[in-house]
Amino acid sequence: MSSEFSSSPPNPEQLRQNLQPLGEGIIKDGVVVGSSALNAALPELGRHPQDIDLTISEDAYRHLRQQSGWEEVEGPSGPRILKDQFDVGIGWGDATAEELKERSWQTPEGVRIAGLADVYTWKQSRGMEKDERDTAAIRERLQDPAQGPLPSHLTEHEREAIREALPEHLRDSPDAQQMIELAANGLAITSILYGDRRIGKVNQIIGDIEKPNYNVAATYHNGFDTVEDVALLQQHLDNIGASDEEHLLGAAGETYSDASYGNGRLAHNPKAHDELRAGNLGAAHAEAFGIDPPKIQRLRNAILGTTFTEGSGTQQGSNDPDRLVRSVAGIDLQILSGSKAVIAAHDIDLEDNMSARFSPNRTIGKVLAEHGVRINTTEQGLAFIDAHPDARPADAPDGQTVLQAFAYRMIDNADFHDPEIGYKSPIGWTLERPEIRRENANKLRELGYKLLAGEILAQESYALAHQHAEEIRERYKIN
Repeated sequence: MSSEFSSSPPNPEQLRQNLQPLGEGIIKDGVVVGSSALNAALPELGRHPQDIDLTISEDAYRHLRQQSGWEEVEGPSGPRILKDQFDVGIGWGDATAEELKERSWQTPEGVRIAGLADVYTWKQSRGMEKDERDTAAIRERLQDPAQGPLPSHLTEHEREAIREALPEHLRDSPDAQQMIELAANGLAITSILYGDRRIGKVNQIIGDIEKPNYNVAATYHNGFDTVEDVALLQQHLDNIGASDEEHLLGAAGETYSDASYGNGRLAHNPKAHDELRAGNLGAAHAEAFGIDPPKIQRLRNAILGTTFTEGSGTQQGSNDPDRLVRSVAGIDLQILSGSKAVIAAHDIDLEDNMSARFSPNRTIGKVLAEHGVRINTTEQGLAFIDAHPDARPADAPDGQTVLQAFAYRMIDNADFHDPEIGYKSPIGWTLERPEIRRENANKLRELGYKLLAGEILAQESYALAHQHAEEIRERYKIN
């Protein structure tokens, strides 16, 4: 590794020149990854990588390996070849070279850079000390209202996704582009920090309440279904005759509503709870994009309206006089009326049992930590429950087992789904399906009690949840 190179870290303008010794074919084939990708995306963080990490195809790897001066070593993600400042491999983590290329962004000079979501997910999964510093710096950069939105070249994928979710007449409208940029930025932040739908792995929730050593996996609060929710919200807004402005503000409100997570509810942290931080972030970014102040206020109110009021069974915005605020609150929990509600309940039940926001007991989270296990999918968490059903945290030897904690949370969640005794949708919400909610609630009770009786495993419960989702889709002709 060249110390001279590290004193002059690569940036998007320098990268092509630095990569030139590899040849045009390798440059076109490859994707810059690792700390070099982080520095290219966010040079303001001052990250000074000592080498250039590159992922290339198998054919390109074989060709390069045969050239003189390359040394092959075994890395954490498989074999790599080293020469001077270059560290080259096939894929990165468990992502293939082709997947990384599809999710990458491109400099004006034609160099492909791994997306920030891939950088953040890999660094958080690897968890070295330098990775933890990098991911903390990324979180601060993305969630600090004073630092502004991401540059547009980092949100290209998200802009296209938001356009597809909007009514057709707004997708290419010149008047809509600022708001599309804003909504895309909210989607990017949520996806980078908590889990990108294209990667399929969830990240760790970290904040004032959720400490880094809690290893709270964002199995529910991630970016996987955000675009789908934006599209559903557009259906509701069509139903109520909303204006174009409301369609666009609604999209931005939805993407920013979970852009800050891990800092607790209003009751935990009244001056800096999650929804307040998200509202302030969305408002600051809207101002940076040149959105008019009255629209910014409506946006902030809509995000704050998703604040859940403990004991009331609903959100603060449910009875707001502004129909936009009520609409964004409504989409926040539309999942209860959907076909995937029982699947999502497994996700949230697992996340809650790792989360201090839900309970200081953190039964599953503590036992995971005691076993030295960090999960990044719901399936991994359920497999852990099945492998250690009777385990209890060391500080609660007489408390619930991991299986009991999971099953009882599912039964409690059934009541929340129940339209008679649970969550109350906002006034005027048009996508409410009480008959589907009732079926979802009954299925959750059934699965919860079967888990407690030892009749099914957690992974079997998840499979039955997917079967239930298919039955609901078929019976009610919904997605």
